[in-house]
Amino acid sequence: MNDWIQRDNPGGRFRLICLPHAGGSASIYQQWCHYLPDDVEILRIQLPGREQRLNEPPFTDMNSLQRALETVLLPELTNDAVPYVLFGHSMGGLIAYEWTRRRARRRERPPALLILAAIYPPHRARIQVPFLQSDADFIHHLRQRGATPPQVLGNQELMQLLLPMLRADFTLAAGYRLDSPVPVPCPIAALSAGDDREAGPGIMSGWQRYCVNDFSLHTFSGGHFFPRTRLIEVTQRLTELLNNQRRATLSPSPYL
Repeated sequence: MNDWIQRDNPGGRFRLICLPHAGGSASIYQQWCHYLPDDVEILRIQLPGREQRLNEPPFTDMNSLQRALETVLLPELTNDAVPYVLFGHSMGGLIAYEWTRRRARRRERPPALLILAAIYPPHRARIQVPFLQSDADFIHHLRQRGATPPQVLGNQELMQLLLPMLRADFTLAAGYRLDSPVPVPCPIAALSAGDDREAGPGIMSGWQRYCVNDFSLHTFSGGHFFPRTRLIEVTQRLTELLNNQRRATLSPSPYL
């Protein structure tokens, strides 16, 4: 394990790289190894500014983050015999998509599958959030989203430690925008929840414009944080998607 990667099921025949939502950490995927196939190696990405990396400055722009990720992840992906899949929830979905777009632009190996959960396509107008306003307004927004435990939000000392990271994450996500969709050369599976006010099924269907191969939309019950609240259903669907990739006969990619 290094600072960036927390690894489960090392040596697997398939790699699943998981990127967190804004304010999230590698630990949100810690239980997934108990629900996914044993031969799936899980790389849980730990971004700076949280948990054991709390004292490191978080990233506020996508370009800098992608350059740092490349130094960490590209050495992990040199074995073409081990396919890799990217999963990103909310902000993590934007990071996963931009990683894939850069691989295609540089004619490098893209993921076998891109799985995006609860995130609007980057050509859409931004959802306004008060992350640049007062601490009280920002904390109120976090409370409404429901991802941060109330006991954390109510701990002023702890929140003073966490607020710079949270603001940085929202700044990074809000600053990432494309004028129009840029398709990527791999299948995209979009995961959404019916009660998600930020990225419901109608919004998630817009990712089809980013795909030149197969696109699929999968809907769950719950809200924006359904990957956590619907853990069993989500990991079951991920298992199905991974198994479909195993069975697929993939022609050689022009990006290799």
